[in-house]
Amino acid sequence: MTDYSAILRRHFPNVEYVMNGDTYNGITFLSDQQPTQEQLDALWPQVLVDINNGMAQANRHQAFIAEADPLYFAWQRNEATEADWLNKCAEIRQRYPYT
Repeated sequence: MTDYSAILRRHFPNVEYVMNGDTYNGITFLSDQQPTQEQLDALWPQVLVDINNGMAQANRHQAFIAEADPLYFAWQRNEATEADWLNKCAEIRQRYPYT
């Protein structure tokens, strides 16, 4: 399902609107600029990629803090190997890929 609100926030930040439902017909534009449903639908694939990449970035950030950083510092103290740390970094990147 197309998230018209997400598209409008990202690509039309100055357009004022009110949402009454999840469909294009539920949008009431309050400003002169009124993108068409076709314009918004064409932008949805890229917005979805942006949303997914943002979630992957946030998940990676938390995983690096919780899992990779401790291994990095253990490696610095000679309590783990560089390979342990690098393998964990690669595992995190694979777990949360960018599209």
